[in-house]
Amino acid sequence: MKRYSHDDLHKLLVIKGKGVDACLKHRSDRVHASPPTDSLKEWAKRKREMMKIYAAATRCKQVSSALEFVDEIMSCIKKKSSGMAEWRRITGFPVHKRAIKVITIRFLKNKKCFSPAGNDYLCFCDEK
Repeated sequence: MKRYSHDDLHKLLVIKGKGVDACLKHRSDRVHASPPTDSLKEWAKRKREMMKIYAAATRCKQVSSALEFVDEIMSCIKKKSSGMAEWRRITGFPVHKRAIKVITIRFLKNKKCFSPAGNDYLCFCDEK
Protein backbone atom coordinates (compact mmCIF):
# COMPACT_ATOMS: atom_id res chain seq x y z
CA MET A 1 0.00 0.00 0.00
CA LYS A 2 1.13 3.49 -0.76
CA ARG A 3 -0.11 6.39 1.33
CA TYR A 4 -0.05 9.84 -0.24
CA SER A 5 -0.50 12.85 2.03
CA HIS A 6 -2.05 16.04 0.73
CA ASP A 7 1.46 17.45 0.34
CA ASP A 8 2.58 14.35 -1.58
CA LEU A 9 -0.37 14.69 -3.94
CA HIS A 10 0.31 18.38 -4.44
CA LYS A 11 3.95 17.60 -5.31
CA LEU A 12 2.84 14.97 -7.82
CA LEU A 13 0.46 17.45 -9.42
CA VAL A 14 3.20 20.08 -9.68
CA ILE A 15 5.69 17.57 -11.12
CA LYS A 16 3.13 16.16 -13.51
CA GLY A 17 1.77 19.65 -14.16
CA LYS A 18 3.96 19.84 -17.23
CA GLY A 19 3.43 18.41 -20.67
CA VAL A 20 0.81 15.69 -21.10
CA ASP A 21 -0.28 15.77 -17.43
CA ALA A 22 -0.63 19.57 -17.26
CA CYS A 23 -4.40 19.21 -17.24
CA LEU A 24 -4.29 17.46 -13.81
CA LYS A 25 -2.86 20.54 -12.09
CA HIS A 26 -5.31 22.78 -13.96
CA ARG A 27 -8.26 20.56 -12.99
CA SER A 28 -7.16 20.50 -9.34
CA ASP A 29 -6.72 24.27 -9.24
CA ARG A 30 -10.18 24.74 -10.74
CA VAL A 31 -11.82 22.52 -8.09
CA HIS A 32 -9.91 24.21 -5.26
CA ALA A 33 -10.83 27.68 -6.57
CA SER A 34 -14.55 26.89 -6.30
CA PRO A 35 -16.34 28.73 -3.51
CA PRO A 36 -17.46 26.68 -0.48
CA THR A 37 -20.81 24.98 -1.00
CA ASP A 38 -23.66 23.77 1.16
CA SER A 39 -25.01 21.64 -1.69
CA LEU A 40 -24.49 17.93 -1.09
CA LYS A 41 -24.66 17.30 -4.83
CA GLU A 42 -21.97 19.90 -5.60
CA TRP A 43 -19.77 18.69 -2.72
CA ALA A 44 -19.93 15.11 -4.05
CA LYS A 45 -19.22 16.27 -7.60
CA ARG A 46 -16.07 18.10 -6.43
CA LYS A 47 -14.88 15.18 -4.29
CA ARG A 48 -15.42 12.76 -7.18
CA GLU A 49 -13.41 15.02 -9.48
CA MET A 50 -10.55 15.19 -6.97
CA MET A 51 -10.53 11.38 -6.65
CA LYS A 52 -10.14 11.12 -10.43
CA ILE A 53 -7.29 13.62 -10.29
CA TYR A 54 -5.58 11.85 -7.37
CA ALA A 55 -5.91 8.46 -9.06
CA ALA A 56 -4.41 9.81 -12.28
CA ALA A 57 -1.56 11.53 -10.42
CA THR A 58 -0.69 8.35 -8.48
CA ARG A 59 -1.28 6.08 -11.49
CA CYS A 60 -3.91 4.22 -9.47
CA LYS A 61 -5.90 1.67 -11.45
CA GLN A 62 -8.81 1.52 -8.99
CA VAL A 63 -10.36 4.95 -9.37
CA SER A 64 -13.77 3.27 -9.22
CA SER A 65 -13.18 2.27 -5.59
CA ALA A 66 -12.21 5.84 -4.65
CA LEU A 67 -15.43 7.06 -6.29
CA GLU A 68 -17.39 4.34 -4.48
CA PHE A 69 -15.99 5.60 -1.16
CA VAL A 70 -17.15 9.16 -1.93
CA ASP A 71 -20.60 7.82 -2.85
CA GLU A 72 -20.87 5.85 0.40
CA ILE A 73 -19.80 8.84 2.49
CA MET A 74 -22.30 10.95 0.56
CA SER A 75 -25.04 8.43 1.31
CA CYS A 76 -24.12 8.54 5.00
CA ILE A 77 -24.24 12.35 5.01
CA LYS A 78 -27.65 12.34 3.28
CA LYS A 79 -29.06 9.98 5.93
CA LYS A 80 -27.76 12.07 8.82
CA SER A 81 -28.30 15.66 7.65
CA SER A 82 -30.11 17.89 5.20
CA GLY A 83 -27.02 19.55 3.75
CA MET A 84 -23.36 20.33 4.13
CA ALA A 85 -23.93 23.24 6.53
CA GLU A 86 -25.79 20.95 8.94
CA TRP A 87 -23.24 18.15 8.45
CA ARG A 88 -20.38 20.51 9.35
CA ARG A 89 -22.20 21.47 12.57
CA ILE A 90 -22.88 17.87 13.66
CA THR A 91 -19.79 15.94 12.54
CA GLY A 92 -18.50 15.85 16.09
CA PHE A 93 -21.32 13.51 17.06
CA PRO A 94 -20.06 9.96 17.73
CA VAL A 95 -22.75 8.30 15.57
CA HIS A 96 -21.44 10.11 12.48
CA LYS A 97 -17.81 9.32 13.21
CA ARG A 98 -18.72 5.67 13.77
CA ALA A 99 -20.52 5.41 10.44
CA ILE A 100 -17.58 6.84 8.52
CA LYS A 101 -15.13 4.69 10.49
CA VAL A 102 -17.06 1.53 9.54
CA ILE A 103 -16.88 2.46 5.85
CA THR A 104 -13.18 3.29 6.14
CA ILE A 105 -12.34 0.00 7.88
CA ARG A 106 -14.22 -1.98 5.23
CA PHE A 107 -12.27 -0.28 2.44
CA LEU A 108 -8.98 -0.94 4.25
CA LYS A 109 -9.80 -4.62 4.84
CA ASN A 110 -10.79 -5.08 1.20
CA LYS A 111 -7.69 -3.19 0.03
CA LYS A 112 -9.71 -0.74 -2.01
CA CYS A 113 -7.99 2.48 -3.04
CA PHE A 114 -9.60 5.58 -1.52
CA SER A 115 -9.13 8.89 0.23
CA PRO A 116 -9.94 8.51 3.94
CA ALA A 117 -9.61 12.22 4.76
CA GLY A 118 -10.71 13.57 1.38
CA ASN A 119 -7.36 15.25 0.71
CA ASP A 120 -5.05 12.24 0.89
CA TYR A 121 -4.98 8.91 -0.96
CA LEU A 122 -4.36 5.26 -0.14
CA CYS A 123 -3.44 3.08 -3.10
CA PHE A 124 -3.38 -0.72 -2.87
CA CYS A 125 -2.62 -1.34 -6.56
CA ASP A 126 0.86 -2.65 -5.74
CA GLU A 127 -0.72 -5.44 -3.67
CA LYS A 128 -3.05 -6.76 -6.33
